[in-house]
Amino acid sequence: MQTAAATTKVVWTSGFATGRKQKPRLPPIRSSSSLLHPRRRVTVKNNDFENNNKSSSLSCMVATSALFRGRTMLSRANVGNHDSASDSATPLEGKALFDNVLPAVLVACIGSFLFGFHLGIVNPALNAISSSLDIATNAPLKSAIVSIILAFAAVGSLLTGPLADTLGRRSSLTFCAAPLLVGAAMCAQANSIGEMLVGRAISGLGVGIASNLVPLYVTEISPENFRGTLGSLVQLSICVGILVAVLLGIPYDPSFPALQESVSFLKFDFETWWRSMFYVAGMPALLMGFAGKVIPESPKWLRSRGRIEEAVKAENLLWGGSEISSTSDGTSRNDQSETLLKSENVTANWIEALFDPRYRKGVWTGALLFFAQQFAGINAVIYFSTPLFAAAGLRNAVLGSVAVSAVNICGTLVSTKVLDKSGRKPLLKKSFLGMGSCCIFLSLAALNPTLTISSYVSLFGTLLYIFAFGVGVGPIPGLLAGELNSERVRGKAMSFAFLSHWCFNFCIGQGFLPVVEKVGISLVWSFFAAVCFISSALTHKYIIETKGKSFSEIDKEMRVF
Repeated sequence: MQTAAATTKVVWTSGFATGRKQKPRLPPIRSSSSLLHPRRRVTVKNNDFENNNKSSSLSCMVATSALFRGRTMLSRANVGNHDSASDSATPLEGKALFDNVLPAVLVACIGSFLFGFHLGIVNPALNAISSSLDIATNAPLKSAIVSIILAFAAVGSLLTGPLADTLGRRSSLTFCAAPLLVGAAMCAQANSIGEMLVGRAISGLGVGIASNLVPLYVTEISPENFRGTLGSLVQLSICVGILVAVLLGIPYDPSFPALQESVSFLKFDFETWWRSMFYVAGMPALLMGFAGKVIPESPKWLRSRGRIEEAVKAENLLWGGSEISSTSDGTSRNDQSETLLKSENVTANWIEALFDPRYRKGVWTGALLFFAQQFAGINAVIYFSTPLFAAAGLRNAVLGSVAVSAVNICGTLVSTKVLDKSGRKPLLKKSFLGMGSCCIFLSLAALNPTLTISSYVSLFGTLLYIFAFGVGVGPIPGLLAGELNSERVRGKAMSFAFLSHWCFNFCIGQGFLPVVEKVGISLVWSFFAAVCFISSALTHKYIIETKGKSFSEIDKEMRVF
């Protein structure tokens, strides 16, 4: 008996990075359009292709797209008798998938780097700035240079949700580069306190947008198995930005003039070096503006807008194929997108996001996580770290700041390694417990400040507190704020969460020292310890685990939780 021979059809697949090996396991072919990559191919056996070949032409789409390789160039042939949605290649897996998504994540994290840089740039250079602007004796104006960025960051966070939902995540990232660049340039060229405050305010808008938008974009493009690791890179880039700003401020350390005299090539104009520091802030912003043009848009946002073909292209660029072809109940992603579009509004309004029973749990949980993060005392510990180091014999304030930043980075690096293994919930609980325990030691040391051992307990307690923060409480709230909310409210949920972050940050910054003067530092540390222990208990009871789960699975679990 003669049997029909199976015909081999060659399907070229695409990827955001090149040279990824595909596994031979493939889903059924769908054929309207497909991104193809000149360096990868997968063979698919299709017994029906021979019969269709006589009456139809093979469809193909050629794409050349990768980071920093310019615009995508497409050419498409007509489709014959194939009427299905689109060709679907097997998604990448493991390290190949991680490496493929990483370039887009790193481009987005430039915004987080600038977030940290702008927060840390003024502190070491504040005296030089105030002297140049003739406000050296005006304490309120000097304080305004520091605090105005926090106020306008809150405004930027509030604007981010509508901006990201309207323009898209990628376009909003590109837009975010503008205030970061313009604000840095205005600060660098400021000749009066008014010009400096305007520049800092514009920078604050950019910082607020970046603090919200970067984790939103990273959460949506990250594969579920790597969402924790890639999400923690956002916090890592903030820490690196702060550290770079501190290092650039070394010339303003009191010990630097002596070092400059001994090393001939170290030549700085102390009166104008702070302007160079602000110019440095403009270069990453410029890079983010250009690089943001070539990274893929969030497929989640594209599908929520009904732009299915563009979503498939973005999925191919990021993941080498569609993330999942269907949900656990057999509903295809395209069907899900069309169902979403049938609702009155693709994006929920603020009343729905904050009070609708379907969404309010995730939205308010994100804001409460940032309340716990800030009132656990992280910024107060950082603000008070300099006298603690001085009491322990470390008189160099810059070295103390470098130590805090370095330990924070070490903790965040640990988080990138374990977050997708241990899960968000257990790591967050342990992080709160570690911070609370450190606050207890700091409180006990403050009760007996004259003891020699107290200064060393305070020093190492502070560093261990920072490390515990970097491992969990630092990166996880921003990650969960995106994961716990559905696509319909995710933009506004992130805006609300980071608006809360900036408001609580401002409250701690303004109220810490006055409270310390009234009740004493020991009682304040005890309050922070209580917040940490209560937050750990509430995390255990009310926070769901999101490790390795798709957004649809998390959404279903949140609705019945």
